[in-house]
Amino acid sequence: MLVLLVVLALAWNATGALAEAQDGPTVRLVYFHSVDCGHCKVVIEEVLQPLQADYGDQLEIKMVEISEPGGRDDELS
Repeated sequence: MLVLLVVLALAWNATGALAEAQDGPTVRLVYFHSVDCGHCKVVIEEVLQPLQADYGDQLEIKMVEISEPGGRDDELS
């Protein structure tokens, strides 16, 4: 899962989604998850929440719930 997160972050960066903020760059990350997935919950609690606490506004995380209608078709903009 962590490798997937890194790949998504790098891919987003490669498309020009990395913007300069006053305090430094902002990284945008999209995390596709399901409320029924135990692994997803672990990644949210043990990886994403600590990263958000450490980097604050420099890290934007978009959570896409894939089990909701339209969640799989959600646009990344």
